[in-house]
Amino acid sequence: MKKPKPTILFIISLFLISILNPFTSSAQTDIGIISIQQPGDSTVYGSQITTKCVIKNFGQTTISSTYCLLYIDTVLYINENFTLSTPLAPDSSVELTFLNTYLAPKKDYILKIVNSTAMDTSIANNTLTKQIYNKQAALDLKCFNLVVTPSNGDTTCINVNLSVSFDYTNFGTDTVSNLILYYNVNAIVHGGEVDSNILLPGDTNSYTFTSTYLSITGYYHLKVFLPHVGDAFPADNVIALAYFGINCPTAINNSLNEVKQITIYPNPATSQLYLEIGDFTAKESGALSIFNSLGQEVEQLEISKTAKTITLNIEDYPKGIYYIQMQTKDNIVATGKFIKE
Repeated sequence: MKKPKPTILFIISLFLISILNPFTSSAQTDIGIISIQQPGDSTVYGSQITTKCVIKNFGQTTISSTYCLLYIDTVLYINENFTLSTPLAPDSSVELTFLNTYLAPKKDYILKIVNSTAMDTSIANNTLTKQIYNKQAALDLKCFNLVVTPSNGDTTCINVNLSVSFDYTNFGTDTVSNLILYYNVNAIVHGGEVDSNILLPGDTNSYTFTSTYLSITGYYHLKVFLPHVGDAFPADNVIALAYFGINCPTAINNSLNEVKQITIYPNPATSQLYLEIGDFTAKESGALSIFNSLGQEVEQLEISKTAKTITLNIEDYPKGIYYIQMQTKDNIVATGKFIKE
């Protein structure tokens, strides 16, 4: 067997050295993240956060640009390309400041930064995470528990003065007072009142507007606003509900809460609905009317007092929200709502 020629041995040796010691390659690129400088270990929810991180050149080549992605938990919030004013030489580091900010969430979260550089030969050091804790804001009000009186669920009577009330809590660290409040009905503003109560941190207050409104016939939106300059989470300062206005006989205008809810299933539905009405027709016959979201009657059925369950075919109904009104000779005795998919 012939021995390999020295030139071949030399070439093989160089190849093996390049594999065993890749740092001898002058073309190697290896950029890693070594720290997240900003934010600190907590952020005030609702505030805009600027992020800074430090990257280091562990490779043998100078780089002039790099790319970073910022995640909150598993959601990608920011991706930016950084062009370095001074190229990053081997064994040196630089602080990067994200041009875009993110809105601090109302919870503890994991901040993750992922670096991506062209021709990077090592990805083990390209990701860095940091636990960030939620910090209470100075100003933060939250609305809840919107109620219209008189009403039955999401049904109101027209030609009746309706009262609006709601609750709100001070989740901030500052004491608040003299808050401006208003509501609108299908974008028509009502109220514009001032609550002079002093609300300490953690306190809850109930408020009833002195101004009332008259229900719109058919489907409408009611929305309450509690605007407060500097509120850290203004999305909580609005609460809204959908209602359906019906023409109620005078006899029940002031006792709408006596109107019952019809049991409807399945809901949402695509072709057939089942309505349990036995409790409402035991004494006398009645009529059942179906209205669309514009308040237009799309169907009416006569119901005998012996009826217990009604099967309603809605296969030809357009998709949307529909309201049901069950009426005997003198009164509306029950209402309901369903969704056609």
